[in-house]
Amino acid sequence: MIAGRGAIRLAGPEQFISYAQVAELVHAKDDVVVNEIENWQSVFGKKNIAVPI
Repeated sequence: MIAGRGAIRLAGPEQFISYAQVAELVHAKDDVVVNEIENWQSVFGKKNIAVPI
């Protein structure tokens, strides 16, 4: 779990947190967001949505 990995990093001494570790967590979160958007598009992309006037 990404949040758990971040919590572990934050619980440790600050001098042991590197840019590479933070960047890896950000990339992991980015992957989750992209997957969620793709899933949403596959489900709702084929539906006709009408706005009542």
